[in-house]
Amino acid sequence: MIRSSTLFAALEAAATSPRLIVDGHVWSGAALLEHAARLAARLAADGLGAGRHLHWRPDDPALTLQAGLACLQLGAELRLDRQAPPPPDPADLAGIEPLQTAPPDTAITHPGPWFGAPRMLALQETPAALALTAALACWQQGGCVLLLPADCAPARALGLLERDRVDQALIAPTRLDALTAHPAAALADLDALERLFCPLLDPGQKMPSQQLGVDCMSLVETGDGWTIATPTARLEAEARALPELAEAVALERPGTTPRLVAVPAPARTALPTLPEDRAIDIGMTADDLDHAVALTERLARIALDSMLNALWRGGLFTDSETTHAPGEVLRRAGVAPAHRALVGRWLEVLRAEGLLAAEATGALRSTRPPSAYDDAALATAWTAIEEAWRDCLGSAETIVYARDNAARLPALLRDEHRAVHLLFPEGRTERAAALYRESVVGRYQHRAMAELAACIAAAHPRGRALRVLEVGAGTGATTEQVLPALAGYAVDYRFTDVSAFFLDRAAPLLAPYPWVRRGLHDIDRDPAEQGLAAARFDLILAGGVLNAARDTDASVRWLGELLAPGGWLLLSEPTREEYWVMASQALMLSEASDARADARATFLDLAQWRAVLDGAGLERVRELPGPDHPLDRLGHRVFATRRPVAPASAATLAARLSAPCDLTLVAHLPRTPSGAIDRARLARETAIETEAHA
Repeated sequence: MIRSSTLFAALEAAATSPRLIVDGHVWSGAALLEHAARLAARLAADGLGAGRHLHWRPDDPALTLQAGLACLQLGAELRLDRQAPPPPDPADLAGIEPLQTAPPDTAITHPGPWFGAPRMLALQETPAALALTAALACWQQGGCVLLLPADCAPARALGLLERDRVDQALIAPTRLDALTAHPAAALADLDALERLFCPLLDPGQKMPSQQLGVDCMSLVETGDGWTIATPTARLEAEARALPELAEAVALERPGTTPRLVAVPAPARTALPTLPEDRAIDIGMTADDLDHAVALTERLARIALDSMLNALWRGGLFTDSETTHAPGEVLRRAGVAPAHRALVGRWLEVLRAEGLLAAEATGALRSTRPPSAYDDAALATAWTAIEEAWRDCLGSAETIVYARDNAARLPALLRDEHRAVHLLFPEGRTERAAALYRESVVGRYQHRAMAELAACIAAAHPRGRALRVLEVGAGTGATTEQVLPALAGYAVDYRFTDVSAFFLDRAAPLLAPYPWVRRGLHDIDRDPAEQGLAAARFDLILAGGVLNAARDTDASVRWLGELLAPGGWLLLSEPTREEYWVMASQALMLSEASDARADARATFLDLAQWRAVLDGAGLERVRELPGPDHPLDRLGHRVFATRRPVAPASAATLAARLSAPCDLTLVAHLPRTPSGAIDRARLARETAIETEAHA
């Protein structure tokens, strides 16, 4: 147990000794107490006092430790809450007279029996509540705390661990993996390191038992706080993470499976208030928005002419009289087998748009003279739209990319040039990054996804991190809008893509957000084969990726299965053919095995998307933009869908845990006079039940 009187006395005794090190700045015990007393004076002026509690947003780890000391001095309770208002600026505290009141002697929960008596304790991305109690326990025992910044480079972090002779450390899994994998780890002298702990936000995660050359013990959060991740503790932590359960206690039973006693959480049936079109601000006036829509439609017409131009360069449609059968078009243009279905769709849309006409025999002819789509006509059209696009949207990478594809279409169709090299020239991502962010449609969709995610986070129950999975994250166009919108909430975010190429390049984007993890995920594979359990996430984001799935029905169904009851799937997709995409990125897509194959289409239409979502058992809550929005006619949609909430049985909940158990649902758990869960009473009852069934 930590006692405030002992803690403050220990800091006073260390008046000139280092007690906190952050970014090269060293606080002595006296300096820590002085800063905490200034903060206490500020909080007291705001009405905080004995017996009251303070909701505190733990953005700044060092300031959060001082807030813990300040609340102890005032006899108040500190409640860490990522939805609380921003904390005061430390610079504003300099002119405040320190509070002189002696702290009342109060008891604070110790981190646990696993925590030693460190001389130098290192913390990096440690969960805020655990970091606070660990630091207080360290100070009470006369130790010093080294706070490693979340974005501290592995080589620098290893150097600090060595320089400061750290003997005990609590380091987040992602940071610990980075430290262990870094070449400098083999050279670092960490012989002082005796205890290494890894707090797991995901109790199902497995960490190597050896890290940095010492035994590494994983920690999970149970009803009694953070504890060593034994199988029973993991089971309890997993159960506590289920949104259907408010509380859970796991008890070992010799010779049989553990008993899990849990209290169901109140059903969450109310929907959060989701944004309407008018709340999605993309920084454009109504006139500019209308102009951008018109330019997008103009791009579609030029893309159609580019398709005809590619065929014209192959000796087809060289006048408005000669006809060509579809098979002749494929043969004379030298279309590779992989692209024949796509060119077949070209011919269908060119006919549907009136640029080709069909004879009774099925043969096709151009409805215009070649001067409408020859090289000179296309050069004029591309140059004009590039200038207009840049004037309206600030850059024209979309047009440059589409034009480059149009110029190489004959070679692309023959598979003499690969379309992926135009999107990622020399393996660089700058073009793709601009492409997914530049258009008016992209800007709207990314903002809409961010606004929807923020509303969902705001309605999520406090005390539980919002578990987020982003699939097909790619260049991070959706991510860079969503992460700032979620920054004020408790979030556990997985940034995933099918390719490690994108994961590596996302590191700078993700670095400011310590609650984001990176990983591989393939939307074309069953998540269970990829180590993901059902009902694992509260929110899944799929920004413009599901059109690349081989079987959209299967991919959406799998994502729906990953959602906890009441969880959300947000996705953005085109719902009609994008002609410029048909002449560029479509050359990179695999052939579909869903409704697109039957309809001979590149993209599902709106009715088909609704059928896919309905077929996955998802509730369609919101579609953006609405019918009155200028972007509606471009055919892109953001869908906000939800997995319905239904009461879950004990058997259903137990099946979602990683280990067998005997799960019992109860109305409440027994409590000790102090309000803690009475595990001893539960254990006695369990022993009696075990004997009765023996």
